[in-house]
Amino acid sequence: MSIIDSCGWARSLAKRGDWIQKNLASVNALSGNTNVQKKLVIQTQTWAKPTTDQSSELDGSTLIACKPKTEFDLESFDLADAGHIKVVLKEAIAPKGSSGKGQKQGNASKTKFFYGAHVEVLEAVSDGKEEPTITWLPVFPEEEQATQIEVYFPETTVIKRETLPSGRLSISKKDTIQGGTTIRVSSFDICESPHGEHVRFVIADPNAFRKGCAIWYAFVKHVVITQGEEKLLPGLEPPRYIPEKLHFKGAQMTLPNGETVYLNQPIIPDGNFLWREATHGGTREPKTQDDADNIIALAEPLQRARDQIGRPFRVTSWYRPEPHNSRVGGARRSQHLFGRAADLVVDGFMGIDLARAFWPWWPGGIGIYGGNRRHIIHLDIGPKRKWGF
Repeated sequence: MSIIDSCGWARSLAKRGDWIQKNLASVNALSGNTNVQKKLVIQTQTWAKPTTDQSSELDGSTLIACKPKTEFDLESFDLADAGHIKVVLKEAIAPKGSSGKGQKQGNASKTKFFYGAHVEVLEAVSDGKEEPTITWLPVFPEEEQATQIEVYFPETTVIKRETLPSGRLSISKKDTIQGGTTIRVSSFDICESPHGEHVRFVIADPNAFRKGCAIWYAFVKHVVITQGEEKLLPGLEPPRYIPEKLHFKGAQMTLPNGETVYLNQPIIPDGNFLWREATHGGTREPKTQDDADNIIALAEPLQRARDQIGRPFRVTSWYRPEPHNSRVGGARRSQHLFGRAADLVVDGFMGIDLARAFWPWWPGGIGIYGGNRRHIIHLDIGPKRKWGF
C-alpha cells in the first residue's frame, strides 16, 4: 500500500529536485513513452470516506483518518457533491482494523471521497527522456463568476481525462464531442504536456457531465472559450476595447449620479475591466455613488497589474453588497461590500506568484488562500496590508 507519511510530494512544487531524484527511475520505467503520475496530498487532518455524507453521519468503522502530508497514488480524481472530490486510488485502503493478517478484506476499497478544501493533487509528466514536470492540479472550488464561461467546439473532437494521446486511453477516459457543441464550465486553465498544449476545464452543470465526470482535457487549438462577450481562447490576450460610448451597445445600467454606462464598457478609458465584471453581469448596480467611485478607483491599479502580467484577469468576485456578501460567507466588513476589492484568477499563475509581483507597489491589501483556492488572489484598495504570504 503506497501511503507515505512524509513531505515528499507535499513540498515538490518548492523542491522539485528532491522528488525527481527519488522518483526518476520509476517515472522513466517505460522509456520513450509519456508517463503520468498523480498524487493526492492531505493538507489538513481529514477523513477518507465511502460517500460524501458528513463524517458524523457515517459509521465510524467506514472512515479512514488521514494525517497532514499523507500521500496516496492516484489513478484518477473528479468532482463530487458537497465540495468533495472522488478519487480512485492505485491500491485499495481499508479502515484501521479491517485488513491485515487474520482480518477481513471486504472493507478495502480504491474509491474514496475527500473534502476538497483538505487535499491537493499533484501530477508528474515525463516523456522518459527529460526530468518530469510537476504540476499542481487545482481541486476546483465553486467560484463565483461575474458571467458564465463557455467552451465551444467548432469541429468534432475528442476530449480526454488525461493529456495522453487518445489512442492510448481506454473508452472510459475519452469522449467524442460533436462540432457546434457548447458546454458551460465553472473554470479552466492551460496546461503543457509533451503532446501539445491542452486546456483543462470543469463542467459546471452536473447534468452535463460526460461519462459521469466533470474534469476534462482538450487541445487548445480545438476549442473557443468565451466569458460573456470576451473571447478568452484562442488568443489569450483579447484586444483593447474602444472607449467611446457610441461604440457600445447592449445592456445598460444607470449609476447613482445619473450617468448611464454599458455593461460591456470599460470602467476606465482604454481599460480591460468591464462594468459587467464588477457588477456580476449587471445584477448588482452600485447602491451609492461612493460605491461606483470605488469600482472606478480599483480599476486603475487592476489595469496596471494586468498590464504587468500581460494576460487576462478573470474576475470571480468584485462588488458584493448585502445580501450577496453574507450569502457567500464574506467578512462582515469586507472591502467587497463597497466595490473596493476583487478576487481574480490569472490562468497559469498561482496566487502567491501574483502577490509577490504586485506587493512592492500595490496601494492596498493583497491576500491569497490555501488549499484548493491557491490560484485566487484578493486585491483591494483598503489599508496597505497582506495575508497568506
